[in-house]
Amino acid sequence: MSSEQIETIIKNEKLENLDTKKINELAYNTASIEKFTKKINNPYSKIISVLIHKKLDEHEAKFTWDKLVTHMKSLEKTLKRPVGINVASVDYIENIKNTSEDMKVMLEDEFETISKIATIDELTSLYKREVLDIFIKKIFEKAKRKNNNFSFMMIDIDDFKDVNDTYGHQKGDEVLAKISKIIKQSIRSMDVAFRYGGEELSVIFPDTKKDDAFMIAQKIRENIQKEYTNDMKITVSIGISSNEEIKKDEQEIIKSADELLYEAKNNGKNQVRV
Repeated sequence: MSSEQIETIIKNEKLENLDTKKINELAYNTASIEKFTKKINNPYSKIISVLIHKKLDEHEAKFTWDKLVTHMKSLEKTLKRPVGINVASVDYIENIKNTSEDMKVMLEDEFETISKIATIDELTSLYKREVLDIFIKKIFEKAKRKNNNFSFMMIDIDDFKDVNDTYGHQKGDEVLAKISKIIKQSIRSMDVAFRYGGEELSVIFPDTKKDDAFMIAQKIRENIQKEYTNDMKITVSIGISSNEEIKKDEQEIIKSADELLYEAKNNGKNQVRV
C-alpha cells in the first residue's frame, strides 16, 4: 500500500486529529484511552489504522492494541528507558511475523507501510535512538546465539558548538544532515545508521569484525573531511567496539565505543579509535 493510499484511508475515516503523537499519549494514560474510546465509534480500529496502517474489526483491533501496549511496557522494562508505542509496534510486528532480524529490511521492505514518523529522525533521516536500543539488543543476542561478530561505531562532530556559535543553528542543522547523508553513502547496505543524540551518530555493522569496521570508519572520516575543505573545516571523531572482546551485554558495547570516541577527541580529534 502506498503512502497516498494510506493518507486516503486516514482522510476517509476523518482521523485528522488522531496522529501517532496522540496515540502515544493514549498508550501511557489509562484515563485518556477510556475517555477517547467512549467518544467515537470503533475507536480501536481507528487507532490501529493510524498506528500500523492495517484495517481490523473492532474486536481484533482492541486485542491488538492491548498486545502492543503490553509489548511496549515489556520493552521499556528490559531497556530501562521509554520507547513509545510507535517503536514498540514496529518491534511487535517484526516478532509475530518472524521476519529478518535486519532492521533495514524489516522497516523498509516488508513493512514499508509503517509510518516512518515512528522510526526515522526528521533532520538526519537516520533511525531514531529508540530503534537503536531495540535493534542492538536483538543483534547482540543473535550474534551470541550464532557465534557471529558485529561492530558498533559512535561518531561525534568535532567542535560542533563552535559551528553553531559561528554560523548559527540553522547552518549547524545543515551540517548534521549533510554528515548523516555522507555516512549513509559510505556504509554498506547491510549496515544500519542511527542518530544517537544531539550531534552524536552511530552505526551497527552486522557480521563484521572490528578491523573491517575500522576501515569503513576511516572512509567515513575521510569523506567528511573532504566535503569540508573550505573555511568551515568540519571533522569527526569516531570510536569502535565489538562483541569480539565484550561479551556481557549490548550496553557495554555502546559504553566502550563512547569511551573510545572521547579518547579520540582527547588525543587530537579527527581520528578513529578501536
